[in-house]
Amino acid sequence: EKFVKFGSLKNTSPSFKTNLYESFLQESDTTTTFGQFFTPRKVVGAIHDMAQIDKLPHGRVIGDPASGVGGFLLEQMARDLWSQWTLSGTTVKPIHKWRGIEIVPKTAILAKANALVHCGDLLANQPGRIKSFSKWLNETFICLDQTSLGALDERSKSVYDVIITNPPFVVSGSADIGKLINTSPDRKKYFAKKYSGVEGLFVQFIVQALKKNGDAWILLPETFLLRTTDKVLRDWIFQECQIDLLALLPERTFFNTPKRVVVVHMKRRPAPLSAATLSAALKMERVLLFALGEIGESRDSRRLPIAESDIPDLVSAYRLHAAGASLPTTLAKATTASAFDLASSKSINIRHYWDKAVAQQLGLLGEDEDPVKA
Repeated sequence: EKFVKFGSLKNTSPSFKTNLYESFLQESDTTTTFGQFFTPRKVVGAIHDMAQIDKLPHGRVIGDPASGVGGFLLEQMARDLWSQWTLSGTTVKPIHKWRGIEIVPKTAILAKANALVHCGDLLANQPGRIKSFSKWLNETFICLDQTSLGALDERSKSVYDVIITNPPFVVSGSADIGKLINTSPDRKKYFAKKYSGVEGLFVQFIVQALKKNGDAWILLPETFLLRTTDKVLRDWIFQECQIDLLALLPERTFFNTPKRVVVVHMKRRPAPLSAATLSAALKMERVLLFALGEIGESRDSRRLPIAESDIPDLVSAYRLHAAGASLPTTLAKATTASAFDLASSKSINIRHYWDKAVAQQLGLLGEDEDPVKA
């Protein structure tokens, strides 16, 4: 009766759509069991702005191997639904091929529901499109729960033009995942690099799944850069990809976890760098480092909008950096570092690449802490 009284749900505000499922699931037990920490919409939007997904040529293959409720894949639909589809009679076809893979059946079902919320206006007064739309829905949002590897068990190679993802950081039974990999020669070969956390497996998948010159936007725990045990894996990434952004998000950006997270952008090289050419290439490459203090919403359970946000400055700084332009001297939160220096470090503590006084002002260092690049 309340739905009938309310009337049409057409033209629902994008902010309601994008917040609906993250709010619904933020207290779910899957956050601890499967390491699912849903990406705030402000961060999703920033990545789409930096990646300029709206300007990509049609026909790109864009994927998320840890898609959750599909936030990364549905962002453009929330912004401008009609620009993302080609309509012909009862047939609806997206301008890109989107692919989201999830390991939790409940979450995969909610991703489809989320897609229907975002794209429902395509079907309003057009019931003939339902068959075409449902085909897209089932081809786009996939649940792979046959093994604890989920999407990783596809072992994709050179499939995606763009990958945007927030992989799980902590997974119950991660030791069992290692045993599962060791039961198969193909898995052992694909995941050949030593790793400390499950995110290390996702990184190996992402790099290999990208096409040449493909782009990956990944949210990784700060500890992935700090751990000396992941040094070999990071060296392999620098050989395979050019990294041009490490943006440190503030504490409690994510629901249910105090971990600080880094937005990493990497572009797969046309060919891996050999040992002979690696140093010279890295010395020519610069990496933008950015420290965000606020993201435009309160970092508590309420997630209320706030005026303070460093996201516009991050997007602006990245676009300047990507174009080879100089950063504004007034933008203290941004600096650049040599890719060679970062790759040479046993432990990459990006907080240590600012001058001490600036780092302390930004809250990156304690009063007694000195920046020491290891």
